[in-house]
Formats: sequence, structure tokens, C-alpha cells
Amino acid sequence: MSHDNLRDDQLLGVLQPFMHKTQILVLDPPLTALHCLLRVARHLRLTFGAPYDRIVSAYKDIKQQTLQTLYLNTSLLPIIVDEGRLAAHSGLQELLYACTSNKVDVVYEEQPYHRRVDPYISPEFWRRQRELKRLEGGQ
Repeated sequence: MSHDNLRDDQLLGVLQPFMHKTQILVLDPPLTALHCLLRVARHLRLTFGAPYDRIVSAYKDIKQQTLQTLYLNTSLLPIIVDEGRLAAHSGLQELLYACTSNKVDVVYEEQPYHRRVDPYISPEFWRRQRELKRLEGGQ
């Protein structure tokens, strides 16, 4: 095992207990980081123009899938609805197919325009987290 793999495994061990209640924003990570991330991530938010082809490539490489929810910008809806436009975005098309095949819930919501200054917290993610907490508490 290389030194980098040891660090990845240690990082995954630290992050694992928090992944069920953490939404991760994916901007433009290298492929190695995507592999590490997709081994533990349950809820991802992708911005418009994310590296869909790299994400789907990494996602297909992961044997044990943990992803439960994928949050996409509503600005992608016109592309997704129009088969011709979607075909031109093959990485996105493959990612949506992989999510459907693995029963990953795809949620479309409005996202902020300025991703570098992103104080955004997904209202739908937090609504779902509150609902899970309520159900777990028996309320």
C-alpha cells in the first residue's frame, strides 16, 4: 500500500461516520479525489458544468456504492428533457443512467450562481435530514 493510499484510507475512516448527514459539493476535483470521495459519499451536489464524465468514470469504478442522493442545478432540466441536447452531454447522460441503475435519487434545485463564494445550504437536503431525524426520533 502506498503512502497516498494510507492517507486516503485514514481520511475515509474519519469521514465515514458523518457521511449520512453531509452533503458534499463537487466542483472540479482530480480523479483520485473522486475515487476517494465516492467510496464514502452519500449525498453529492454538482454545479452546472461539473466534470460529469470524470464523475461517472470514478462512480463506475467503485464496487460498493454508497451514493444515495445527487443534487443537480435546475438549469440542467431543459437539457435533460430534450433528448437531443442531452445526447450532446454524454457525461451527464451516463451519470443520470448510472444513478437510475443504482437507485440514486436525483434532486433538481436552484443553486447559487457564484460557486467560489458559496454560502449555500441546500434547502431540500436539510428538509430531508430533518425528516429523517424526526422519523428516527419517533416523533
